[in-house]
Amino acid sequence: MKNVEKQFDAVANDYDKQRQSLIPCFNDFYGVAIENLVLENEEPVLMDIGAGTGLFSEMVLQKYPLAHIELIDISNEMLQMAKQRLVAYPNVRTTKININDVHLANNQYDAVISSLAIHHLTDEEKKNIYQKIYHGLKSGGIFLHAEQVLAANGHLTEVYHNTWVDKITKSGLSDEVIKQALERVKLDKRTALDTQLGWLTEIGFRNVDCLYKYYDFVVMKAEKQPVA
Repeated sequence: MKNVEKQFDAVANDYDKQRQSLIPCFNDFYGVAIENLVLENEEPVLMDIGAGTGLFSEMVLQKYPLAHIELIDISNEMLQMAKQRLVAYPNVRTTKININDVHLANNQYDAVISSLAIHHLTDEEKKNIYQKIYHGLKSGGIFLHAEQVLAANGHLTEVYHNTWVDKITKSGLSDEVIKQALERVKLDKRTALDTQLGWLTEIGFRNVDCLYKYYDFVVMKAEKQPVA
């Protein structure tokens, strides 16, 4: 994870400006996630895993301005950007930590969110963090995961990658920014969508589904079984 930290520290200042171009489906990707974050509590408690510059958390706070959110990330530079972005919200806390080391107290969170972060983990590490999330959620709590996944076969992997490269090349981003993005992709350890949905189901989540898919960009949702 040290290489991940260095690469994201290096691009923190420009990361948000590049995000909409690097995620061709940006509006739908995050829009579907946020519209499916339906919480009864007007002051929900959330954790944002791999929060980066706080983009996803800001969208949550626009919907639930009284939410208590802890943003965790391995990049200190990213978290500094998040603090600036969310300075108007009183119930925000940031923690610099490796995702593998995060602790979620049992039954504490109304929702856990994550965006484009967990794909940096190995399969075993992914399953471990999903298990932690399950135990950390309150009864009926929601896990929303906006992510990139591995295609079903080599041919589709090539199609997905080439399509993405074509779109970001035509987006107006500089050659240097595109080069940096291609280097960051090399750090990914993506896992197939069906495999991850299966893990979530096995752990005990209910209503596990892929709400949105655009090539390798997906939004997964899972709920913790309510206590009868």
